[in-house]
Amino acid sequence: MNSSSSSKREKIPKEYAKLLAQTMERTRCLAVYRLGSAKQQEQEAKELTTTALRLPNSLKHIETSTTEEKKYAFDQDFVE
Repeated sequence: MNSSSSSKREKIPKEYAKLLAQTMERTRCLAVYRLGSAKQQEQEAKELTTTALRLPNSLKHIETSTTEEKKYAFDQDFVE
């Protein structure tokens, strides 16, 4: 019984290490995704706020938004 219980003890740390590595990788991917989402949400909030303020004509230049697609450091495939 000692040999079987000692072999189980050897597998447990490897399984935990694998689980920890997977968790760290998923957390990293989630952090990258959330950063991109936060930047997009910030831009949308800015656009909505400036529109809702009903700025006078002298300040309309603030309301203009860039419609061109932004380039992110990571593409969609990398994030997934």
